[in-house]
Amino acid sequence: MQLWMILGFVSALGWASVVLINKFVVDSEVSNTLFPGSLHSLFNCVTIAVAAALLGGLPSLGLNALTGSVMGVLFIVANYLWFSGVSEEDVSRFAPVLSLDVAFIVVLSLVLLGESFSPVAYVGMAVTIAGCVFISLENPIKSFSKLESRYAVLAAVGSAFVYSIREVFFQYASSGISTWSILFYYGLTGSIMSISLLKWSDGDIRDKVTGSEHLALSGSLSGIAQVIFFIAISLGSASIVSTITKSRFIMVFLVATTISRLHPEILHEELDRSILIQKTLGLTMISVGIVAATSPNLLV
Repeated sequence: MQLWMILGFVSALGWASVVLINKFVVDSEVSNTLFPGSLHSLFNCVTIAVAAALLGGLPSLGLNALTGSVMGVLFIVANYLWFSGVSEEDVSRFAPVLSLDVAFIVVLSLVLLGESFSPVAYVGMAVTIAGCVFISLENPIKSFSKLESRYAVLAAVGSAFVYSIREVFFQYASSGISTWSILFYYGLTGSIMSISLLKWSDGDIRDKVTGSEHLALSGSLSGIAQVIFFIAISLGSASIVSTITKSRFIMVFLVATTISRLHPEILHEELDRSILIQKTLGLTMISVGIVAATSPNLLV
C-alpha cells in the first residue's frame, strides 16, 4: 500500500475521533448549530495554519496565497451550508448525503484533470457510497422519505459539491506549488472568515455554547486530520483518498457499538437484530468498496 493511501486511513481515524467526540459530548451541549459551527471552523483553520507554518515556514505572497485563499472560502461556504442545513433537518438523515462528495470528485476529476479509473474502481466507489448510507441510517428509504426541508436537502448536496470542488482544486494546484504554502493561506483565510461569522452572529461564546472547550478539541483534531488528508491528495488521487476516508464510518460504528454494549450509561445505541444486520451489510459494503477502489494498477 502506498504512503498516500496510508495517510488517507490516518485522516479517517482523525475524523472518526472528531465524530465520536461530537457524539458523546458536543451534541448534548450544543443547541444552536451555526454559531458552534463557526467556532469549530475557527479552531480547525487555526490548527491548519499553525501546522503549515511550523512544518513549512511562513510563505510569501503569490499564487500560493491566491490558491489557499480560494480553498479557505470554499471551506467556509461548505461549512455554512452544512450547519445551516443541519438546523433545518435531523442530522441522521442529513449527514449521509455528504458521502456524495466521492461521486462529485470523480466527475470533476475526470472533466478537469482527465483522471480516469477502471470499471472495478468506479464500482468500488459507488458501493462505498451506498455502504455509508446503510451504516448511517436505520431504514434508508423510510428515512429519506421523511426529509421535510427542501433547503436542507439542497444545503447537504451543495455542501458535498463545494467540498468536492475544494479537493479537486487542491489536487490540481498542489502539483506546481508548495503544499504547505497553500495550506497556510487556506487556514489563514478560513480563520478570518470564521471570526467574521462569529462577529456577525453576535453574542458571548459562553452564552451560546456551554461545550466550547470540546468544540476546541474537536475542531483542532479535525484540522490535523485535514492536513493529513490534503498531504495524501497532493501525493495521490482525490477520488481514491476521499473514498478511503469513508472508512471512518466503520471506525465510528465499531467504537460506538462497543461502548454501547460495555457502558450503556455513556452511550446507548438501539441495535436490534434487523438494524445490526443492515449496519453489518453497510460495513461490509464500505470495506469491499474501498478494497476495489484502492486495488493496484486501477488508475488508467
